[in-house]
Amino acid sequence: LQQQSDLIKRYGIEHIFSRNLIIALLVGLLSDTQNGRYVHGIRNQQMYTLCISNLNQSLRKITFGNLNAQSSRDIVQMIEKADEQGAHIRNYCLKRIMQLPSCYLIVLNPTESLYLWKNYSHNLIRNVVRSLANQMCEESGALGGVLYDDTIEHNEKPPIHKGKSSHIMSGHLRRAAHFTAVDLRSILEATSINDGGGHEGAVGFRTTYSNARERANTIARLKKSIVQALSSTEVPEIM
Repeated sequence: LQQQSDLIKRYGIEHIFSRNLIIALLVGLLSDTQNGRYVHGIRNQQMYTLCISNLNQSLRKITFGNLNAQSSRDIVQMIEKADEQGAHIRNYCLKRIMQLPSCYLIVLNPTESLYLWKNYSHNLIRNVVRSLANQMCEESGALGGVLYDDTIEHNEKPPIHKGKSSHIMSGHLRRAAHFTAVDLRSILEATSINDGGGHEGAVGFRTTYSNARERANTIARLKKSIVQALSSTEVPEIM
């Protein structure tokens, strides 16, 4: 198609792929093959090199400004940086595990949450947090989750909610794949958390609080609801 200049001009398809699509393709290729290290066979290596070369060329044509990724090399550096930062977030959170019977919760206080929001990409934080919620439930054998303050994402100053200054605490709860005895939505209901949703095996929620005591009370109610929900079930042994 690149050789068909008349066709390209006639239909105005000089840039068939958008910049976001090209970057998505490059990220997929580079991540799946570990930057080409796991491409086996001469034919596959040739096809990989051809694809990367063509995508690089297309990306350069439609990229403006030195701050944007212009090649697969730039994208590899971005992936490596995100992986490194993701590991830092993960290790930071894993030091703050609260263990309940058959449930591991990571609970970040406002200061710890603020540290993350100020130092890392918000999308990266959310991705790591969801991943950790999945990890916690599998390691506990039943349930797991992460709680953190969310106010800093929008504004460092607490928003006004129902006529008073409020902070926002967010959370994610997950259920282990082999454990089906508890519907997580019932835990939110028992904790009187209305701003949340999901399905029986995974829920996310947000709740507001005005001071440290309200925050602590919400966490205490959530822990109590989790313990009560698990007390009448039989949790399979972790293999």
